[in-house]
Amino acid sequence: MSRFIEKVAIVTGSSNGIGRATAVLLASEGAKVTITGRDSARLEETKQAILKEGVPEENINSVVADITSSEGQDRLISSTLEKFGKVNILINNAGANIPDKNGKTRTEGGTDTFLKMFQLNLQSVVEMTQKIRPHLAKTRGEIVNVSSIAAGPAAQPQEVLQLI
Repeated sequence: MSRFIEKVAIVTGSSNGIGRATAVLLASEGAKVTITGRDSARLEETKQAILKEGVPEENINSVVADITSSEGQDRLISSTLEKFGKVNILINNAGANIPDKNGKTRTEGGTDTFLKMFQLNLQSVVEMTQKIRPHLAKTRGEIVNVSSIAAGPAAQPQEVLQLI
């Protein structure tokens, strides 16, 4: 299938999980993709997974960046525009439940950890949306915001119960 031919997508948090699967699917369906994350080794694994699908290397833009920093956001957008000339899709996928040094999260953790989680899960989404909006207006593009609650590699019913 080629539902996304001539489309350019940025997928934040694409070094693993939902982000990786999304980037692989979009690329295998014809999109040119910018993949991003903080861990270069895991980002390379995503790139290799995309290449394994038969996607040409020139359709992949790999950017190691911290999405919570303005510099990282700007580098992500500018490198995509430089390589592909436009943006049609932004997938705001980066997110995490960040534990403090004692393994505590959310309201049980420290406020400094909560601030980091806020910056990643909300502030970066708002900032990326604001920055990318003029470019998406030109292409009549789309934004997809990914969110989860108590997500992980396996079901964690104890996490859901804590929230109730």
